[in-house]
Amino acid sequence: MATEPYEAVDFDLDAVQRPKNEGNERPFRARLGDRTVVFTDPAELAWQDQLEIDNPVMFLRFCVTDDDRDYIRDLRIEGWKFNQLIERFLRHYKIDLQALRSKAGRGL
Repeated sequence: MATEPYEAVDFDLDAVQRPKNEGNERPFRARLGDRTVVFTDPAELAWQDQLEIDNPVMFLRFCVTDDDRDYIRDLRIEGWKFNQLIERFLRHYKIDLQALRSKAGRGL
């Protein structure tokens, strides 16, 4: 059933804009080796992609460029340091790690 262009609706998704005070105004940047890597704001990812981020590999797939992902994989970062990177990333974007863990049913 086709809808009329000006039919009354309860919610117009196309009209929604992200509030300026939500999230962080600047991207998260981290120095890894001799490179500065810029990480994507996870709120800007498609919801389908957000659902797939449940481990570090998927985190890198969606939150950095392909070139940076390959660079990070080649660095051989110790687990505790990588955990610090993820925690700082989450803190930067005001994401509750405990809430993520409980939703996923496992740690990130």
